[in-house]
Amino acid sequence: MDIKHIQFTCRMYWANMKGILNIFAEGLILLASIASLFVLIYQFGFQQTSETIHHLYLSRIYILLAFFIGITLRYIVRFGEIIQEKLLYLDIGIYFLLFAVLSAKVFFREVIQQSLPYLDFLSKPLFVYTLMLLLSMIHLSRQTFTLMQTRINRHCCSC
Repeated sequence: MDIKHIQFTCRMYWANMKGILNIFAEGLILLASIASLFVLIYQFGFQQTSETIHHLYLSRIYILLAFFIGITLRYIVRFGEIIQEKLLYLDIGIYFLLFAVLSAKVFFREVIQQSLPYLDFLSKPLFVYTLMLLLSMIHLSRQTFTLMQTRINRHCCSC
């Protein structure tokens, strides 16, 4: 086996892995978006007990983590395409806001509460709900646009 064959094999393996990771990332983001909307509807549309309040709190954290993992994978796998998007700076800003909220709620909760109390607003429910709604709308509209673009391209190419 020569070095060129090994390089070719590695490139093919990475291309396959990128495809699988991209599908996983987009699926995770889509699932988090839909779950986020359901949680928000349930939060504001139905009466809650102390048990459901706890479950809603945990589900919000899991949804935010799913968004974070999915968006991170999306950036890793499709970096070349993403840096050419028109709203890149807005997307990156929202991504860092998501990281800040997760830091305040999960990653560095005690440190932020003790050292940076002025960042306490990051863990307030209304701020988290707004971020979840914003992330859901952005990514659902992106998925819808991609789906419509794919259908238009298929329809035009079959003529």
